[in-house]
Amino acid sequence: MRRVEYIPEYSMEVLFSSDSIQCFDLKSKKVVCSRSYRERIANITKVTFNSFRVYNKSNKLIDSISIDLASERSRVATGAQYIRDLFMDTPTHGYYFGTYEIGEFSLLKGEELVIKCSYPLKYCSKGCVTPENTFYFGLRESESINGPHSYYLVKLDWNNKEKPLILWKKSIPSSIMGISRIEDRLYLGLKTGTIQIWDIEKDEILKSINLFNNPISTMELGFDSIIATSWKGETASITPEGDIQWRIKLTQEKIETILGDIEKITIVDIKGNYFQLNSKTGNIIEKGIWDLISVRGATIASNLILFRDWFVLTGYGGVWAFWNEDYGKIFHFYMEDTLIRKLYPHPLGFYTGDDTGYIRFWKIGGIRTSYRV
Repeated sequence: MRRVEYIPEYSMEVLFSSDSIQCFDLKSKKVVCSRSYRERIANITKVTFNSFRVYNKSNKLIDSISIDLASERSRVATGAQYIRDLFMDTPTHGYYFGTYEIGEFSLLKGEELVIKCSYPLKYCSKGCVTPENTFYFGLRESESINGPHSYYLVKLDWNNKEKPLILWKKSIPSSIMGISRIEDRLYLGLKTGTIQIWDIEKDEILKSINLFNNPISTMELGFDSIIATSWKGETASITPEGDIQWRIKLTQEKIETILGDIEKITIVDIKGNYFQLNSKTGNIIEKGIWDLISVRGATIASNLILFRDWFVLTGYGGVWAFWNEDYGKIFHFYMEDTLIRKLYPHPLGFYTGDDTGYIRFWKIGGIRTSYRV
């Protein structure tokens, strides 16, 4: 027996033979996953766009399978406990910022994740890295267990990896909820609802913008602007110079994630309500709700990335992906008791950082089975 099924939603072919199944990625031109059987396959039926039933020559069900958009291929533990941010300078090399540790990691040729070096800290939040290997990140300190707390923006030289050097630590009003960089400007989104713009060549603050009267929930770079959202469902666009282009109230819920390009911005709140806005004006182009597979108490908790024309995000209930051309087509991978807060795209998959301190690499393709041979 030999049969080929095309899954256009994944740009993938599924090759069925008498004793195995192979998933062939049409973009990388490689077999990305496979499964072998002791019992010979005689027939298959397609159930949904990505699921099949496999039968023997007696028409007995051997297996019921689903082809995944992506599957976890490797993971590495850190001492961070909670991964707050990931920053990649190449597709296979990057940095992590966690509550109790920051560090550097790589993805090796065998798809193995390794930690190259790390540096312990206490109460670190968001961060970013410059091409010169300078770290900028938020830090919270307290005189006692119950506070009061002091908050700082920290500049650290990572070039001496055996003993990274903190160059300075400057006081800021509150915790950093988002951080972005454009050339020599650093943009901080604070829990006070304020955005600060810093000149990182002069090591000084240039401007402070009172954007919301409640905490900023997330902040990302748009095509030619800074996009920020709030805990009370607001979104605003800021020019690199710090001028407010537009500001809009979208929902009553906390907005957790932003993804922008030259034409539109996609916004999703914690309940899965999504909005697509005109990047220049903030006008709503489209809105709706993404079905979170009826997982009880499911909410969105991560940023949003685009992978193979799929919107990918995570939260309580696992990993979700919604096909850009048909939001009714969903990929969902349940992860019990693991909260992923940060995703970063890779040409063949994506990275995640979670609340167990693990960095994981997910790659295109995977075969999930309901039956064991």
